Amino acid sequence: MRVWRYFIFFILEIGFLFANPDNWKLRISAIYSNSVSDSFNYVGVNEQATDGYDGSPWDIYNLTPFSDTYLNIYITHGDWGEYNGNYASDIRGDKNDIQKWDGIIDGNNIDPSIKLIFIIDNPNPNWDINFILSQDTTFQIIDTASSYFEFDIFPYYFNIQANKTTTRINNLLSPKSFQLQQNYPNPFNPTTTIIYGLPKSSHVDIRIYDLLGREITTLVNDNQEAKHYKVIWDAKDRSGNSVPSGMYLYRIVAKSGDRTFVKTRKLLLMR
Repeated sequence: MRVWRYFIFFILEIGFLFANPDNWKLRISAIYSNSVSDSFNYVGVNEQATDGYDGSPWDIYNLTPFSDTYLNIYITHGDWGEYNGNYASDIRGDKNDIQKWDGIIDGNNIDPSIKLIFIIDNPNPNWDINFILSQDTTFQIIDTASSYFEFDIFPYYFNIQANKTTTRINNLLSPKSFQLQQNYPNPFNPTTTIIYGLPKSSHVDIRIYDLLGREITTLVNDNQEAKHYKVIWDAKDRSGNSVPSGMYLYRIVAKSGDRTFVKTRKLLLMR
């Protein structure tokens, strides 16, 4: 039984409820059937934790399965010395602007076709959180998401990477020329971020097109001062309807005096 884990995770929930609003926590659940699942696995950031081993309630060891038929998610650590092992919870400190977790999805006596569910408690818009499978499939997690996966064989390896977006932009050098960077993540689902830079005040127009050149939506149409910016596309058209999977184009037209900067890049939506 995992009653003790539920109690500790309840304490963890209370801790986040009354903690700094900049903290965040991602819950990861894996489901094969009603009786075979692993629903309580956490990564996140909290001001009261550190990047090392803290013990409960921040870092909780994952128990060995009690049955020959099981589905389990582990956050692995080989860098904690005597505390090396597999963890159900790994909450880090808030001092670093980039955090990365390595994990394993393991199962026995089940088909490698499962549902993964991601739920962010206290979503923080200053962090980009990406779930990265080893076949280079990346999902950006905004609030709540779920998807079915068919793996070739267990165990299967994944990464979770979180980047502080404010740092990502502020650390860039002040633009000395017009810039349109590649969106990230790419491929994406359901949102992606586009960063662009202006060396001088300009009128900026950024639009999304399909491969036939038909306009999907307008992301920016405004006068802006010289600096770096970011804009997020939620894979919807101008009417708010979700667009299908596929390749799309995004184009910037920036006008400043007699200078016009035009650049187009591709992005890939994979639902």
